[in-house]
Amino acid sequence: MCPQRIHTLIPNSRIVIILRDPVERAYSWFQHQRVHRNILAQNYSFIDILENNFKNKLTRHSVDKLKSRCIEPGLYYKHILHWLKYFPNDHIIFIDGGQITKNPISAIEQVLKFVNITVRRDINSSVRFDEKKGYFCPVDMDGVSRCLGPSKGRNYQEISSEEIVFLRNVYSAPNKLLKELLIRLNRSLPDWLINT
Repeated sequence: MCPQRIHTLIPNSRIVIILRDPVERAYSWFQHQRVHRNILAQNYSFIDILENNFKNKLTRHSVDKLKSRCIEPGLYYKHILHWLKYFPNDHIIFIDGGQITKNPISAIEQVLKFVNITVRRDINSSVRFDEKKGYFCPVDMDGVSRCLGPSKGRNYQEISSEEIVFLRNVYSAPNKLLKELLIRLNRSLPDWLINT
């Protein structure tokens, strides 16, 4: 159990939890598996994996594992409760994953303030939007963008409405619990969670 081990080793840790829309996260993971040549992700559609109506038990078991790897990490409520067993509320910060994409400077400033680090460098010059990649990249001390490798920032087919509906149903109840928890902890809600 990761939170327990971290607490044992570094009990005063500050924990940063990024809350990305779980539907986007699940689909992104499936696409990641496809790029990394997961045979199931390459041979079946995402909705096939989600619905897992395979008759062959071996295939169904393998698909269950991939489906779980897509869905399970987005069940934030359950995971956050586990962290809260070992760390007090004020040792955890929640960052909206969409904010990192749209306005990384704001996210960086929140984290730096949370961990009580003062940076002597102008943070605004620490990242730059890369038109070719389509996302913000770190800028080194010489002013050179250091984007992640060629496997990052891939474009892939858009998620289907059928897949969105399936995942919204899966995450509906857990997202309501997450929203209630964040409100109870007096935390701001990620944009994607506000209308849940």
